[in-house]
Parts: sequence; C-alpha cells; structure tokens
Amino acid sequence: MKIFKKWVLLLVVGLIILMGVSCGQEINTTGNMSNTSTKNDYSILQAKPLKNKEITIVSHYSLWGEKDDGTFVGYKAIFNSQYGGIVNEVLCSYNDYMTRVASMVLADQAPDGVVRTDVDSIPFMTFVTKGLCQPFDDYIDLNEPIYSRLKVDIEYSKWLGKTYFLVHNNDCTSMTYYNKKLFEDAGLEEPYSLFKKGEWTWDSMLSAAKQLTVINSATNEADVSGIYIEGPEILVATTGKTIGTITNGNDVKMDLTVPGISKAMQFLFDLNAIHKVKYSQPSGWAIALQKNKLAMAIAGIYHRGDAEIKEMIKAGEIYFAPLPKDPNADKSYSQKAEIGWILCQGAKNPEGLVAFNKSMIYANYYDVEEKAAKDATRMKNLGVGMDFINLEYEMMYQPNGISDFGKGFSQEELWKFLDQTEPWSTYVAKVTNPVEVKKNEAIVPPQG
Repeated sequence: MKIFKKWVLLLVVGLIILMGVSCGQEINTTGNMSNTSTKNDYSILQAKPLKNKEITIVSHYSLWGEKDDGTFVGYKAIFNSQYGGIVNEVLCSYNDYMTRVASMVLADQAPDGVVRTDVDSIPFMTFVTKGLCQPFDDYIDLNEPIYSRLKVDIEYSKWLGKTYFLVHNNDCTSMTYYNKKLFEDAGLEEPYSLFKKGEWTWDSMLSAAKQLTVINSATNEADVSGIYIEGPEILVATTGKTIGTITNGNDVKMDLTVPGISKAMQFLFDLNAIHKVKYSQPSGWAIALQKNKLAMAIAGIYHRGDAEIKEMIKAGEIYFAPLPKDPNADKSYSQKAEIGWILCQGAKNPEGLVAFNKSMIYANYYDVEEKAAKDATRMKNLGVGMDFINLEYEMMYQPNGISDFGKGFSQEELWKFLDQTEPWSTYVAKVTNPVEVKKNEAIVPPQG
C-alpha cells in the first residue's frame, strides 16, 4: 500500500509539472478562457534582466522545457527568453531529497531551489527546522500581478510568519470519472447533470452506486461495482476540513479526530462493509470502467492520460464530474495540490529562482499560444471538440480547493485504515497519537 501511494503521489506531481500549460490556464469555472487573446503578453511578468543568469534546482524529475537539440520550450523557454536564465538540474530519488540537499549545503554548493509540494512525506517545514532553507520574503512582492492567482495559497503556506514555500501551481487533482453507458442503460441521471443542478453529493453518489452495483448470486461478489475511490484523502477534502493545520504560525497540528475527517472515513468504510458497492482492487479500475464492470471512479485527474480512459473518450463512453459534495459541508470543496519551491540556505541566486517561479506561473496560467497548440493536439488525438477540452479545464479549476499540509505527517494513518475491518472510531481509538502537534524545532545550521 505504501509503495502504491508513493507512486500515485509521484505521478500526480510529475504529470502536473510535465503537462505545464495543458494543466493550467486563466479560465473561469465554466471552462471558457477569460483572456481571449491568441498572442502571449509577457508584461505581467514585469521581467528585469538577471545579474546571475543560472540557477540550480534539485528535483526527482526533469522539468518540462528542454529538447534534445538544446532548444527550450515551456518553463525554460519563458525563463530564457524573458530573463536570459538557464536552469541546471540535480536529479535525485524521491526519498533522497534531505540527504542530497544537506550534503550540498554543507559543501557550500547549495542549490537555489528544491521542488516541494503540500503532500510530501518530508514537508517543507522539516527543511526549515533543519536549517536547510531560508524565507523568500526579501526577494518577492506578492502584490505583483503575476501572483494574483496564487497569493492566497502563498499566504496560507507561510510558516513562522514567513514565506518558506513559494507556490507556482494549485490545480485540482481529483475528479469523478463515470461510464455513460451504465448510467444510460439504468435510466439514471448522470453525475455531471446532477452537479450542474447542485445535487451531486455523497448521497446521490451512493444512491447511484447502489443501483448500478450487480452482485453475482452464485459467488456473492460484484459483477459490476458502483464506485471506486482512489485514496481516502480525496473524500476527506470534500468536507472542507484538513488533517493538518499550520497553527500559531509555528507548529503543524495533525488531528485524526476532526468530525469531518471521521465522517468521511466512516462513509468510506461503509461503502464496502455495509453497502457492498465499492470496487476494492488497488489497480485496474480504468480497465473495469472500460469493460462496464465499474460505474464510477473518484481518482486523480492525471488518469486522463491512461490508455483505457483515452479510448473511452474517443468512443464517447466516459464523462467527468467534480468531486461529490459533502451534504453537511457549507459548499462544494475540491482537492488540490500546491507545488512550489523552497529556497536553500546558501543559495547563490535567489532572484533567479524567483524569476523561474514566475516563468512557471506564466506557463501554467497565461501562455495562450502554448495552450492553443496543446488543445489542438488533444482534440485531434482524441477526436473531441473544444467543448470536451473546456470540460477538462472545468474539472481542473473547481473552486474551494483544499490543500492539507498535514498529509505530509498523517496521511499514512488514512491509508492504513483501508486494510481495517473495524469502524473508523474504533481504529482511531487505537492510534497512539490521534491528535499530535509537530513542534517547531530550534532553527540551527546543519552540523558537519
């Protein structure tokens, strides 16, 4: 389970970064672009030439932007054309970030930036407490127009009252996939239609799952399952509650007893234990969806790239909807991932890293030329029109996204629960520290 979860995380983060602009444009919630220009306007960057042109970053994947012939595209093209900047990458495995960065800092060869997200098992706060990174505040002005879309996220991510985590992407990460044929054959209203009427909720999802599940009387197993949910944290996000919160500007509080979390986890447990509608295989759900063995899947948006999903899109057999609303929540919430940088202690070019982050924001949300090219390619490859492409954007830009820094500390407990045969309340009662505050440690330089 741990290995599976790690690969899900790596795929989500990697695909969001690699897809660049196809995972991000400045559009409204109907999926239509708010900027109808067909030419890029880089003035929002307010770019100034860099004194130091090169930056060094540490990542577990190569960033989108360089062709085999050495020419630049995407993030790196914008950074190069607008700032004259060059990116040097230091690649390491996902689990080796701390060791690699610490050794580089101690050797006076500190990188400028390190890729981080809000779901990392080693969150950015750990780099702060180990003395491996410094705040961005002396190098950024959040009132600049380029930050307008992400200012709230950057402010939320402050720790110790300072900006240690500089975000460049905050797109939604999960949505509902559903098999149109199964809904049509059963005469049921589709999830997207229910969503448009404000009626796509846990309750309507469960109702549809019950009606679409087919149990084999001979084996007592499901020939057709009603619903698959890729990870418990997705359902938790729809409650509007978070596992972890940055508290007092200093600490991270992890609380598995929050009512919303308890409710979501119990609902997830009941899907299988009581209602018998849950597809419980950790892989193969896309194949089951394609073969009419599964009605709905709540899973990562990146699965749009799966072969089975693309084949279903081409055949008009699949459609999408946002996450179902928690009936007791004040509004519909979505799940999102915050992706950004930490600025290393001893960085040689902080201004360059900030400029590269701005270039990434531009590529993700304002590059209309790249968007048009990618949209045309996707329409051609899938045989769909712009209405379907706008549907995909609509899924990526659902409002009220929930970002949970506590996942870096406590998501392990949620995944462990999937293997349990007892209710959530019973399970939590056995957890050693269901409510735990990760105290800020003294910030001291790493010792050699």
